[in-house]
Amino acid sequence: MSCTGDGSCLLENRRSGIYKPNILCKHNCLPINCPNHMVCYRNYPQHYKETYGDLCLTCDMLFGTWQNGRGILPTIDNAECPICLETTLCISQPKCEHYVCIDCFQRCYYGKLLDRPDFPHPDLENEYLADEDNIKWIINYPRIHCYEQLLKLILIREDQLYMEEAYLRRCPLCRK
Repeated sequence: MSCTGDGSCLLENRRSGIYKPNILCKHNCLPINCPNHMVCYRNYPQHYKETYGDLCLTCDMLFGTWQNGRGILPTIDNAECPICLETTLCISQPKCEHYVCIDCFQRCYYGKLLDRPDFPHPDLENEYLADEDNIKWIINYPRIHCYEQLLKLILIREDQLYMEEAYLRRCPLCRK
């Protein structure tokens, strides 16, 4: 793999959307945090910014200006959340001027995240991320195969919950 310093060498965990540095890169490429990182926790390679703009793919799909969203979501400190009534750091709703706390925002926009298993062979995780589709993981590492199957079931259930809770992705005050 040859990298030109644009982050094309970064290793993506396809299940989480998080990129990790590749220790073999001579340019020491690092991922860029999404401007909404405090709610999405995502990052991306430099060449994505040049191609897709400032947001990670998830934030662009949820809050992008192309669908009348705000894109980069502003925050305000010491505001009262209309959902949990806590006074804390709050983030703007994507389609209106109202604010909710980070925890409530994450629950509404990203759905309930179920407990996920740890990768069974931490010493092999970078190698696995670099080539997740390699048949050797199924043949030589049955625990990785079980991990993948369990994770697939968890992700399916998270998707079901996300669809069932579509009403939560509207502002609790103005319903936009």
